[in-house]
Amino acid sequence: MNDFSIELPGRVSTLWGVPPIAVLLMGCFLGVVGVGVLFAFLIRRHNREQGLRRRHNRAVDQLTQLTSARHRVLPYPLPPRWLVVRSSNTVYLRELLGLRTTVPWSEALTRARERTLFISNPVNGWTLLVGGAIPDPAQDIDALFRCLTRVSTDVGEVQFFAGDRVLNFHAWARLRDGRTLRAYAWSGEVQWNEGWMTLEERLLGLRCRGYGEEVGALRYGEIPAEQTNAERVPLLARRWSIDFAAASEVLLAQEGVESGGEETDGESDGDDDGHFA
Repeated sequence: MNDFSIELPGRVSTLWGVPPIAVLLMGCFLGVVGVGVLFAFLIRRHNREQGLRRRHNRAVDQLTQLTSARHRVLPYPLPPRWLVVRSSNTVYLRELLGLRTTVPWSEALTRARERTLFISNPVNGWTLLVGGAIPDPAQDIDALFRCLTRVSTDVGEVQFFAGDRVLNFHAWARLRDGRTLRAYAWSGEVQWNEGWMTLEERLLGLRCRGYGEEVGALRYGEIPAEQTNAERVPLLARRWSIDFAAASEVLLAQEGVESGGEETDGESDGDDDGHFA
């Protein structure tokens, strides 16, 4: 029987003479390259999915981005919290709230964080109120409840909105005739969750936690629900009643304030002294 043998080409046969450490290093290098390629593929796929999700959300919700829309029509920062009252009776509201002086809406927006209260002229049957005198749910949720209950009992329908895009604190409430229809407030934990979640909240993708529910760990690339909620508070206000920025644009136009934020000469009649007990 003839002996069977295979003669390897010269270049291949020389590999058998390579030191094992060199082979090991080459394998490690190829492994690192492979892992890098895999990560690049996963990141690219994740970014593509995020883009598709954002386009899908815009298609379903039919809403423009909040920041660009607000900056286009409102030359003032959005107040940290505001009330919307279904009433055009400004005289009655002023008496109810103890407001003795009139301040232009442009000044009210500028001083919205001061511990006082400012009231707007009615827009499409709704009246806006801003100012630090409106109770902060992060500080005293009971004071906010008493405030909204009292005003809604005397006026009818009252809505409250608040959003802090730094801390992601947020709140919204709708009361009618002293009865809470829907309310939610979060400031590190749930302060108030009453009533059934509305269709508008669901369409906007808002997430409302239960009392005592802890915030879980986020996955890579995931946006916290609290951040989404805080950013979309003005959109909920627009769907529940009236767009704050659009209403303010109307009020500012009545004062001759242009969209660029330049204000015509004029002096306020004084400071509002209104407060909530």
